[in-house]
Amino acid sequence: MLIDLPDKVNLLADQARELMAADLLGRTKVSVHTFSPDTALPQFDGAILASSTSVPYLTASDLKRARFWIDDSHPRAASVEAELASRGHTLYIECFARGPAGLDSRFPFRLPSTRDCYTCFAEGYAAWQEGIASDFIIGSPPVWSVSYTHGLLKKYGFTVGPFHGKDGSAINLDLGVTATMN
Repeated sequence: MLIDLPDKVNLLADQARELMAADLLGRTKVSVHTFSPDTALPQFDGAILASSTSVPYLTASDLKRARFWIDDSHPRAASVEAELASRGHTLYIECFARGPAGLDSRFPFRLPSTRDCYTCFAEGYAAWQEGIASDFIIGSPPVWSVSYTHGLLKKYGFTVGPFHGKDGSAINLDLGVTATMN
């Protein structure tokens, strides 16, 4: 797990401990890092990234340190060029969904189409439609919560696959990209 917001590191460290404690077999390893261009990143099986820097900063070399990246940043932490240069080695996806017919975000998210939106918007939209007035996905959600949210997203016309890169091209998931949690 990687995040470049130093004020959130303690919260993430708590979540990492919670995730590892939930693994009864003791195979899961979660680490928390802050990004620094002066310090090389370690190798990861997979990385979850949250960032709010205004300029993409991860290079193709950085992306190749993990087999997969889930980028929940706005804007994204890697440039389209870095994503494309690492695609044969690394699966890099952002947390966005294709909205229902008629959705037109017209907001400069720089996603492949104006029907695309970040998944936090999709979750908020589904909650609004259901009359849910509070965050219902926080922290490390239990499986039932993720399943429930997925059902709501489908109910309201959102889709989260197939995966596309920021340039709009489809990502082939048959790259042999697999993750093993050590």
